[in-house]
Amino acid sequence: MRAVIALLLVFQANAMEQKSLPKIPQHLCCASLGPKPEDVRAMLPEAFNHSAVRVVECTKLSGTDFVHRVGTACSYCMCLWEDGADLET
Repeated sequence: MRAVIALLLVFQANAMEQKSLPKIPQHLCCASLGPKPEDVRAMLPEAFNHSAVRVVECTKLSGTDFVHRVGTACSYCMCLWEDGADLET
C-alpha cells in the first residue's frame, strides 16, 4: 500500500510553513504541517493558470466546497491522512 501511495504522490512537501510550500507540477500533492487533521493541506494547480499553485487548508472547507475540485482534493488528502500516510515527509 505504501508503494502505491508513493507512486501517487510523486512529490510531497516536507513539513514547513504554508508560505514556503514548494511549487508543484500539474498534479495534486498532499502535505501536513503537523500531526493534527487541521494541519493537512492539498496543493493543486489553479484551474486556468497551471503555473500557479493553490494551497487549501482542508479542515476549513464547508458546505458545497466538497463538490468542487478543492473539496475532492481535500477529501483525497484527508483519506490518506486518516489511513496513516506520512504526509509530513
